[in-house]
Amino acid sequence: MKLYRNRKLKEALLKSGVPFSDNPVIFKESVRNTIFNNDEIKAVADDYLNGTDNSQLAKSIVRIKERWIEGLTKTDDMFIIANFILSALTKQSRRSYFVGGVNRDILAGKEPKDLDIVTDIPIDKIPGLLGDDFNYKFVGEHFGVIMVEKDKFTFEIANYRKDLDHNGVGATNVDLGTFDDDWQRRDFTFNALYSNPITGQLIDPSQKGIDDALSKKIRFVGNADERIHEDAIRLLRFYKFIKKGFTPTKGTLSSIRKNFYRLCEAHPERIREHIELLSGLKD
Repeated sequence: MKLYRNRKLKEALLKSGVPFSDNPVIFKESVRNTIFNNDEIKAVADDYLNGTDNSQLAKSIVRIKERWIEGLTKTDDMFIIANFILSALTKQSRRSYFVGGVNRDILAGKEPKDLDIVTDIPIDKIPGLLGDDFNYKFVGEHFGVIMVEKDKFTFEIANYRKDLDHNGVGATNVDLGTFDDDWQRRDFTFNALYSNPITGQLIDPSQKGIDDALSKKIRFVGNADERIHEDAIRLLRFYKFIKKGFTPTKGTLSSIRKNFYRLCEAHPERIREHIELLSGLKD
C-alpha cells in the first residue's frame, strides 16, 4: 500500500500544516513528524512507518547510532558536544538533523571530522537554546547560518536554504527554504543525507545517497551538468573524493570532462585552496 497516495492522510497532513510531497521518502518523514489526533489515521500511519522499512536503510540507521554511541562511550569531546547541541535542538524541533559529511563518512567507514546541522528553528533562537557555554558567530543571519564554538570544536548550524541565483562559481543569492530546497541544492547524493541519532532518523531524499555512501560511489544530486554550472569548484571536489577511494557512477565522469573548462570561471584563490587540499599541502 502506497500510503503517500492515501487521501485521508494527505488531508490530515495538509490540515496540520505539514508540507505534502510526492516523494515517498520525504512524505514518510512528514508522517513521522506529525501528531495525529484521529486514531484511525494514526493507526494507518503507524502501520506504514513500522512495516515498510528498507533493510539497507535500517542497517544504515544502526551503523550511525552505533558510531554515535561509541563516540559518547569513549567520551569523544566532539561527539559529546554535538550530542548536547542536537539534543537541545530536537527538544524544540524534530526537524533538526546532522547533514552531509558526518553521515557519508560513517557509512563509508571513515572517521567523521565535521558535524554540520540543519534545523527549522530560527537561527536567532539558537543561543537561547544552547546557553552561555558556547561562542556564537552569525555568518549569514539573513539566510540562516550560525557558527557555534566550544573548546576547540566549531559546528555550523543552518536553516533549510534555497539558492535563488548562481553565477557559475556558487550561489549569489541564498534565502530560507524548505527541506526539499535544501537537499536539492547539495552537490553529491551522499552529502544529501540527514540523520538524527537521538530520534533514530536517517533521511535519504534522493533515494541514492545511502547506497552511494556504502559503495563509495560519486553521483551528483539531480542533473550533473546543472550542479557543475552552479559552482565550477564542484569539479575539484569530485577529484577530492576520487582521491579518497570513491568511484564515479555511469555518466558522472563524462559530465566532469565535458564541463571541465568551466573551472576557469572560478576565482583563482578558491582553485588554489582546493588544489592544496587535494595535494595535502599544509601551512
